[in-house]
Amino acid sequence: MPFRIGKLSARACRVGHLLAGLFVLLAGSSGAEAACRAEPRASVPVALSHNQAVVAVALNGQDWPLLLDTGGGRSLLTAAAVQRANLPLDEWVSTPLLGAGNLVENRRNVTLRSMALGGLPLQRRGLAHTISLPVTAQPLDGAGRIAGLLGADMLSRYDLDLDSPAGRMTLYTVSGCSGRFLPWDQPYDAIAARLLPDDGLLVPVLIDGRPLDAQLDTGSASSLIDARGLHRLGLTPAALDHDTVTRSSGIGGQFLDRRHRFAELRIGTERIAAPVISVAAVPRPGVDMLLGMDVLASRRIWISYATAQLFIARPGGRNPPP
Repeated sequence: MPFRIGKLSARACRVGHLLAGLFVLLAGSSGAEAACRAEPRASVPVALSHNQAVVAVALNGQDWPLLLDTGGGRSLLTAAAVQRANLPLDEWVSTPLLGAGNLVENRRNVTLRSMALGGLPLQRRGLAHTISLPVTAQPLDGAGRIAGLLGADMLSRYDLDLDSPAGRMTLYTVSGCSGRFLPWDQPYDAIAARLLPDDGLLVPVLIDGRPLDAQLDTGSASSLIDARGLHRLGLTPAALDHDTVTRSSGIGGQFLDRRHRFAELRIGTERIAAPVISVAAVPRPGVDMLLGMDVLASRRIWISYATAQLFIARPGGRNPPP
């Protein structure tokens, strides 16, 4: 009898090992499938106004048009909008603003009870639950309709599937993903990027064969090469003498720039021939250029803050092998 029990125990152990191994395999398979999660959280219309992306953001429950500004480290409101909405000023906080025009503003912030995009509550990273936004006196459009900027401080908690040609943006929460993980059914380029301290995203581009670090800036109607980029390209004032001079404006006032034609702009595998890009000797630490909506608006892009990547849809062909 002891021997028989021993044989039964050994057999039970072998069965137990087999079941345990099968469980491990199943658990590993389930874990691999569930490791990467990209879940849509909100989908909203996107309108292009003067080549800038505009979305409706609910401030204290009321919709206001804000520029989608991935190049802006801070979301903000205009003084005119604050007055129209009768928003209360923050009793404790003011935020100095310095833009490309080198004009410094320092006004008291405004406080909001809530801020939402497509029903999805927006909140900065961190522990603070109050929403305090800077205020600028500068109008963001000619008619003064744009109420402010929706910046990377609010957006970077999510990945952005920005389909400007279709007029739609979807926000995703992404976890455990890397490489090519998009749910798109169309081919796309995957470009490794770098996150800046203010949640901006830097992507590598080539202009006339020279590498530049370009910040994705959906709040800029046109791309701009700044002082650092001019230096890296070796462009002297004499090389720009015959270019058209224009006046640009934004947070920080107005500044003069020139429209310069280059031979080629490369982003990922895409080649843009003979682009005309604004150039201005404005300082932007760590950034060579802004990649604006003149390039981005005609393409579906996915800005992945979670994995520090930029994905750009390609109209034809196949995806490269993983």
